Amino acid sequence: MNDQQFGESLEELGRLLAEDVGVDDPVGTFMYAEVGDRWSEPAIFKDVGDRVIFRHGSHDLRFHLMDMWRMADPDKRWSSIRYDILDGRFNAEFGYEELDGEDDETNSIMRCDPFVRSRFGDKPVDYSNTGIDFD
Repeated sequence: MNDQQFGESLEELGRLLAEDVGVDDPVGTFMYAEVGDRWSEPAIFKDVGDRVIFRHGSHDLRFHLMDMWRMADPDKRWSSIRYDILDGRFNAEFGYEELDGEDDETNSIMRCDPFVRSRFGDKPVDYSNTGIDFD
Protein backbone atom coordinates (compact mmCIF):
# COMPACT_ATOMS: atom_id res chain seq x y z
CA MET A 1 0.00 0.00 0.00
CA ASN A 2 1.42 3.39 -0.94
CA ASP A 3 1.22 6.50 1.27
CA GLN A 4 -1.81 7.92 -0.52
CA GLN A 5 -3.76 4.66 -0.20
CA PHE A 6 -2.74 4.42 3.45
CA GLY A 7 -3.97 7.98 4.11
CA GLU A 8 -7.26 7.26 2.36
CA SER A 9 -7.64 4.08 4.38
CA LEU A 10 -7.10 6.01 7.63
CA GLU A 11 -9.68 8.60 6.55
CA GLU A 12 -12.17 5.81 5.78
CA LEU A 13 -11.44 4.35 9.21
CA GLY A 14 -12.38 7.70 10.75
CA ARG A 15 -15.59 7.84 8.72
CA LEU A 16 -16.58 4.34 9.84
CA LEU A 17 -15.71 5.15 13.43
CA ALA A 18 -17.84 8.32 13.33
CA GLU A 19 -20.68 6.26 11.83
CA ASP A 20 -20.39 3.73 14.66
CA VAL A 21 -20.51 6.51 17.25
CA GLY A 22 -23.68 7.79 15.58
CA VAL A 23 -23.55 11.39 16.81
CA ASP A 24 -23.23 14.68 14.96
CA ASP A 25 -19.89 15.42 16.60
CA PRO A 26 -17.49 12.47 16.96
CA VAL A 27 -14.82 14.67 18.62
CA GLY A 28 -13.71 12.99 21.83
CA THR A 29 -13.94 9.50 20.34
CA PHE A 30 -11.06 7.10 20.86
CA MET A 31 -10.66 3.63 19.38
CA TYR A 32 -8.23 0.93 20.41
CA ALA A 33 -8.20 -2.12 18.15
CA GLU A 34 -6.17 -5.27 17.91
CA VAL A 35 -5.93 -6.94 14.52
CA GLY A 36 -4.56 -10.20 13.19
CA ASP A 37 -5.12 -12.76 10.49
CA ARG A 38 -8.92 -13.04 10.05
CA TRP A 39 -9.85 -11.19 13.26
CA SER A 40 -10.09 -7.72 14.73
CA GLU A 41 -11.26 -6.46 18.09
CA PRO A 42 -12.11 -2.73 18.02
CA ALA A 43 -13.13 -0.98 21.24
CA ILE A 44 -14.69 2.47 20.92
CA PHE A 45 -14.75 5.00 23.75
CA LYS A 46 -16.70 8.28 23.66
CA ASP A 47 -16.45 11.07 26.21
CA VAL A 48 -20.00 12.13 27.11
CA GLY A 49 -19.13 14.61 29.83
CA ASP A 50 -19.50 12.88 33.19
CA ARG A 51 -18.22 9.52 31.93
CA VAL A 52 -16.81 7.62 28.99
CA ILE A 53 -19.04 5.11 27.26
CA PHE A 54 -17.70 1.94 25.65
CA ARG A 55 -19.11 0.10 22.67
CA HIS A 56 -17.91 -2.54 20.24
CA GLY A 57 -17.05 -1.65 16.66
CA SER A 58 -19.40 -2.61 13.83
CA HIS A 59 -18.75 -5.40 11.35
CA ASP A 60 -17.86 -2.78 8.72
CA LEU A 61 -15.25 -1.29 11.04
CA ARG A 62 -13.87 -4.74 11.88
CA PHE A 63 -13.56 -5.72 8.20
CA HIS A 64 -11.93 -2.41 7.28
CA LEU A 65 -9.31 -2.91 10.01
CA MET A 66 -8.58 -6.40 8.71
CA ASP A 67 -8.27 -5.04 5.15
CA MET A 68 -5.83 -2.35 6.35
CA TRP A 69 -3.79 -4.98 8.17
CA ARG A 70 -3.67 -7.28 5.13
CA MET A 71 -2.62 -4.44 2.82
CA ALA A 72 0.41 -3.62 4.98
CA ASP A 73 3.78 -5.04 4.03
CA PRO A 74 4.01 -8.41 5.88
CA ASP A 75 7.33 -7.32 7.43
CA LYS A 76 5.72 -4.14 8.79
CA ARG A 77 2.35 -5.37 10.00
CA TRP A 78 1.08 -3.80 13.16
CA SER A 79 -0.88 -5.61 15.85
CA SER A 80 -2.83 -2.70 17.34
CA ILE A 81 -4.01 0.77 16.43
CA ARG A 82 -5.01 3.71 18.58
CA TYR A 83 -7.17 6.21 16.70
CA ASP A 84 -8.26 9.47 18.31
CA ILE A 85 -10.75 11.90 16.76
CA LEU A 86 -9.69 15.37 17.80
CA ASP A 87 -11.04 18.81 16.94
CA GLY A 88 -10.92 18.85 13.13
CA ARG A 89 -8.31 16.11 12.79
CA PHE A 90 -7.37 12.61 13.84
CA ASN A 91 -4.31 10.95 15.30
CA ALA A 92 -3.40 7.33 14.61
CA GLU A 93 -0.66 5.35 16.35
CA PHE A 94 0.26 1.76 15.67
CA GLY A 95 1.61 -0.89 18.02
CA TYR A 96 3.83 -3.77 16.97
CA GLU A 97 3.73 -5.82 20.17
CA GLU A 98 3.22 -9.58 20.24
CA LEU A 99 -0.29 -10.33 21.46
CA ASP A 100 0.57 -13.78 22.82
CA GLY A 101 -2.31 -15.43 20.98
CA GLU A 102 -4.85 -14.07 23.44
CA ASP A 103 -7.06 -12.19 21.00
CA ASP A 104 -10.31 -12.45 22.90
CA GLU A 105 -12.33 -9.44 23.93
CA THR A 106 -11.50 -9.49 27.65
CA ASN A 107 -7.75 -9.51 27.10
CA SER A 108 -8.04 -6.82 24.45
CA ILE A 109 -9.98 -4.55 26.83
CA MET A 110 -7.39 -5.15 29.56
CA ARG A 111 -4.55 -4.27 27.18
CA CYS A 112 -6.27 -1.07 26.04
CA ASP A 113 -6.91 0.19 29.58
CA PRO A 114 -3.59 2.11 29.91
CA PHE A 115 -4.33 3.92 26.63
CA VAL A 116 -7.89 4.73 27.71
CA ARG A 117 -6.58 6.05 31.04
CA SER A 118 -3.94 8.19 29.33
CA ARG A 119 -6.63 9.62 27.02
CA PHE A 120 -9.48 10.15 29.51
CA GLY A 121 -7.72 10.21 32.89
CA ASP A 122 -9.74 9.01 35.88
CA LYS A 123 -13.13 9.59 34.24
CA PRO A 124 -15.31 6.52 34.85
CA VAL A 125 -15.77 4.16 31.91
CA ASP A 126 -19.23 2.65 31.47
CA TYR A 127 -18.97 -0.89 30.06
CA SER A 128 -22.52 -1.79 31.09
CA ASN A 129 -24.37 -1.57 27.80
CA THR A 130 -22.22 -2.08 24.72
CA GLY A 131 -25.07 -1.18 22.36
CA ILE A 132 -25.89 2.14 24.05
CA ASP A 133 -26.17 5.29 21.96
CA PHE A 134 -23.65 8.00 22.72
CA ASP A 135 -26.26 10.78 22.72
